[in-house]
Amino acid sequence: MSSPPILFPGAAWRAVGVHRRYGHDLDLFVLDGDATGYAAAYRAHREAMICAGFSWTRFGHADGVNGACWWAIAPLDGVDVDALRDAALATAVEAVAERAEREEEYAAWVAGQALAATLADAPIRAALARIARETPWALGRLHGVALSLVAAVSWTDRQARKAAALVDGAAANRARADARLARPGPVTWTGRAADPDVAVAALEACRLLSSLDDDWAADRNGRGWSQTTCWSGHALSERERLDATATAHALHVLHGHRAQLPADLRGRLFGAPAPAPTAPADEAPRLDV
Repeated sequence: MSSPPILFPGAAWRAVGVHRRYGHDLDLFVLDGDATGYAAAYRAHREAMICAGFSWTRFGHADGVNGACWWAIAPLDGVDVDALRDAALATAVEAVAERAEREEEYAAWVAGQALAATLADAPIRAALARIARETPWALGRLHGVALSLVAAVSWTDRQARKAAALVDGAAANRARADARLARPGPVTWTGRAADPDVAVAALEACRLLSSLDDDWAADRNGRGWSQTTCWSGHALSERERLDATATAHALHVLHGHRAQLPADLRGRLFGAPAPAPTAPADEAPRLDV
């Protein structure tokens, strides 16, 4: 007999040359592919399989792994190879079918887990998308990370935790900004803040600086808000109107960025600048020579 007498489903025999066994040089075949059927048949018909030359060996297998094999020997007396083939194949086919069923069940379970995770992640994804779109300043330097997470088709556990942390962090940043603006305004600006026209101008100026602040104070580029005024400035610019307290806060943060504002808006906010000093009418300009 020059080749293995049984072909198992999902696997193929490969000749690996002559090897010595129990003092004899014998042709050896090893099994490549799925050994599920072989293993089941070997367990169920072990004695007959061994007598027909089937066994396990490290020869011919990668990294010395113990794998299925067949030694080219004549079956021992009393072994009906045809009957063994039928019984072994029936066992192997049943084992392969059972494994396929288990794998399908597991795949369905994994898909169900993924669907459950997706449904659980949906509110977080929606919240993160809304923050990235409407209040990106609350994310700051992590805005790009948020956009990549929103764009991902599905999330790993790590990505889901990261997304949740971004949503919580943005909410905390917004809460801190609102808490800061709820405190009494700086005394320096409370007088001007009581003027309704100044309140209108302050909101206009905040929205202008927020429109310039496209990096949310990540870089010192002289545009928009700074790192110390970013949260307050954006939170103020999102309001529909500013009361006296909010206006005082707005004047405080705007004053440091007044160079970015048009002259007329600066005047509405902080008053017209004092005129430049001029020489008395009865004194002619003096030229130094």
